[in-house]
Amino acid sequence: MVSERYNSCGKRSLVQKASLMARSQFPHPLTNPFRSTLDPRWTARYSQINILLQPCVRQGRYSGNRGRRGRGSRNSAGRGNTNPYRNVAINSHLLVVFDFNEHRMSLPFTRCIFPDFTVSFTAFSEKVAMTYAESSNIHSPVDAVRQPAGVFSPSVWGDYFITHTPMPSSEISKLNILKEKIKKRIDELKDVIKKQLRDASDLLQSLEMIDAIQHLGVAYHFEFEINDALKKIHRDGYEESKDLHTIALGFRLLRQQRFPISADIFNKFMDKEGDFKESLKHDAKALLSLYEAAHLGTPNEKILENAAKFTRTYLKLLLGTMDPNFATITSRSLETPRFRRTERLEAREYLSIYAEEKTRSELLLEFAKLDYHLVQSIHLEELLHITLWKNSMALSENLPFARDRFVELHFWMIGAYFEPCYSRARIMTTKLLILTSILDDIYDQYGTLEELELLTEKIERWELEGVDQLPKYLQHFCIVLYKTFNDLEDELSFEQNSFRMQFLKKEMKKLAHAYFDETRWGNQHYIPSMQEHLRISLLSCAYPMLFCATFVGMYEVIPSNAFEWVTEFPEIVKASCFICRVMNDITSDEVSFI
Repeated sequence: MVSERYNSCGKRSLVQKASLMARSQFPHPLTNPFRSTLDPRWTARYSQINILLQPCVRQGRYSGNRGRRGRGSRNSAGRGNTNPYRNVAINSHLLVVFDFNEHRMSLPFTRCIFPDFTVSFTAFSEKVAMTYAESSNIHSPVDAVRQPAGVFSPSVWGDYFITHTPMPSSEISKLNILKEKIKKRIDELKDVIKKQLRDASDLLQSLEMIDAIQHLGVAYHFEFEINDALKKIHRDGYEESKDLHTIALGFRLLRQQRFPISADIFNKFMDKEGDFKESLKHDAKALLSLYEAAHLGTPNEKILENAAKFTRTYLKLLLGTMDPNFATITSRSLETPRFRRTERLEAREYLSIYAEEKTRSELLLEFAKLDYHLVQSIHLEELLHITLWKNSMALSENLPFARDRFVELHFWMIGAYFEPCYSRARIMTTKLLILTSILDDIYDQYGTLEELELLTEKIERWELEGVDQLPKYLQHFCIVLYKTFNDLEDELSFEQNSFRMQFLKKEMKKLAHAYFDETRWGNQHYIPSMQEHLRISLLSCAYPMLFCATFVGMYEVIPSNAFEWVTEFPEIVKASCFICRVMNDITSDEVSFI
């Protein structure tokens, strides 16, 4: 387990953590996880991940996944897969959280504070990896493997995180010294920035500083200071300002922080006909602030709906007259509003943009760069751990028909919570996602109905007794599944948190039953009603299980009633599942005609 945690992070409420998964659902209408690898518009995933892992090297290309449940596909038993309802590969769900648009690739990603500090995790030799793999004693290659219905390209990462070192082994000690110096400098800068936040007296200066801190991805260092500053602004009021930029920026920051604030604050900028005043059409900065604020509206706030249309129209007209740096910010916002973007990826992209701003704070820029690299090193250590675990489980050797997308799944979890204090939670959740992805492939691509019925019963009973009655590949999967759950439970037992795994087991059982029901429908050529479809497919999107899994590895004290709440399918989980399922069904249906 990754032991290096240089800072605690701000505590989000359970609802706020859940909302991270519920928002940003397919932010761009053209986002499509199932495009062919030959289409250059849909090959950005490898590059997006590579931006986070190695921002100093040239970007690569990742082939991505093809559509999995297209018309006419057949499984090994020769039956036609006519089920149009379970169209989602769990690996493709990272599109629900991340915005993979090809335009992002044109931005400059080569500027970094330390050219050699691109990968900073402790180097492990191949011998260590082999020793770790042999310790599990579960290597038993499949005797005979039938041809799966779908063929997935192998992972482009392999053992990269085991074999690659950022510098010769003789220089590793210097790297560790460098990291210690970075930590010390981060602590020094953090104290200065905290003081600046507390002492800020000008309203606009305070709002813009908070906005920059959040945009650079370092707000988790200043949770209390930011909350106190916004609480003061909310208490003292800022409605008297006649500047649209100030009003809109304050509205967005306060609403993001869950402070109650009415959209009626924008009425002063309307004319007698109920339209926004003509004088605002040429103020690009104010228009952009209003545009971003408008995307935090509720369904009944018509003024914000009108604001989004108004600002989008005139920002497009003004793009050619803007300063190049501000034009970049604006065009990215028009593509995807900031509230719907992934925090970590946004921080990496904004670092390059902020460095060109004339009003930048050099201290804040230095702090953000150092923090980015140090957090990146923790993420890389996590990937090292996951690679060693995956190899020790012999997943590729025994389940060669399944997708191997562990880096992409970890990337997804970074989108949910990237902070260092959630390192263990990310590792645990990524392992569970890897197993879920394999389980999805077993049900959808490989197993016969008879085999899947046995597997479902075995998962429901949750015992290894009689596992030898299963086919070899299912034996291996069940052993890995149970071993992983037992290992996680043992780790949590030291903190008296092993009860969390009982909730997770129930969610895994529900998921297996949902997968089986959909496979049975497809096998029987049964077309369910919409009510039947949603009852099963909202579970088979794997979000209910994932919500529970994200909390399992957290160090915070989370009482059992919180797990009871999240596993009772509350509205925020249901809404997220519904958006995920419907958007995936739509895009999957569209790709079948391509």
